[in-house]
Amino acid sequence: MAALESLSFADYSLCIKAGVHFTLCGGTIAKLGTARHHAEFLPKLDDLRLPGCFGMTELGHGSNVMAIETTAVYDESTQEFVINTPNDIASKYWIGGSGQHGKVCAVFAQLTVKGEWQGPHVFVVRIRDDASNVMPGVRITDHGAKMGLNGVDNGRIWFDNVRIPRWHMLDALANVDEAGNYSSRIPSIAQRFGATVGGLTTGRVLIAQAAVDACKQGVTIAIRYSVARTQFNDKSIMSYITQQRPLFVGLAITYAMALGQLRLKVGWSCWELKREDDAQVMVVISSITKSPCTGNGVYKRRSQGYPHPFQWSQGCSHLASCCHSPGLPRGVWWHGIFGGQQDWTHDLRHER
Repeated sequence: MAALESLSFADYSLCIKAGVHFTLCGGTIAKLGTARHHAEFLPKLDDLRLPGCFGMTELGHGSNVMAIETTAVYDESTQEFVINTPNDIASKYWIGGSGQHGKVCAVFAQLTVKGEWQGPHVFVVRIRDDASNVMPGVRITDHGAKMGLNGVDNGRIWFDNVRIPRWHMLDALANVDEAGNYSSRIPSIAQRFGATVGGLTTGRVLIAQAAVDACKQGVTIAIRYSVARTQFNDKSIMSYITQQRPLFVGLAITYAMALGQLRLKVGWSCWELKREDDAQVMVVISSITKSPCTGNGVYKRRSQGYPHPFQWSQGCSHLASCCHSPGLPRGVWWHGIFGGQQDWTHDLRHER
């Protein structure tokens, strides 16, 4: 977690792509898979021979994962699962790492065995071969250029009756034997689903932390620049109350969020797997904190902004891409971030 957080200070695209690969894809295989999955896939994920992605979100189903429409039907005659996208709404959508580079995908699909629905399960599906050619029965499109984070190749995936071996179902929670008999130590479909998606906690914590780190960078840049920039007889614009108020409030909120995330991460490392109820507590807390953390971001306030707010040379568009919901007072980052000359970073290096 610390390594991925450190990446966010260098490049958010790399941070997100690494997070999808190592925590969402690799973490899911590690937590929901068993020894054979670990031996086959994890070493190749670790050394990047097998770039991974995470196929949960569908065009028609974002948060409501229980209602996804991708299907996985067991074929006893061949001991294979048949993965299928029944319609465009069921296509795996906005899947990070799939547009250009992904070779394996942890796919969420509705499992049916002997005509009986067993709820969403996770399957390891090759989407490209070792030469990066798209696998038969798989169709992938790249979502193309975005407002920011263009280092992440978000894509859309369709499966046309793609067959995978029986053991490619991650079976730590449930298993289908050769004869097509389904078994699970968790009797309820709802409880199995909860255990299946419980592994997303790490991802939620990392997303929230990346947003907090973006706020740290943004508010730091804005305050430093506001101190360095002068107007009206060389008076620092930070001396004006209209500049101080949004920036200092934003600074205080960023401190609060950072301390809250620190407490959450300490709790996560101390509580995980100690008690059965702790996992559910962490799911709830990480879900609660993700929204306000990612909601404390960059918002344009043109009345207090400056001439070139979206120039890539300013190096701040990626910050705007990471935090884009209302939270911090409007204009917190626009106060000074985008003002003055394009080479204002050079001036800051020589400020007193």
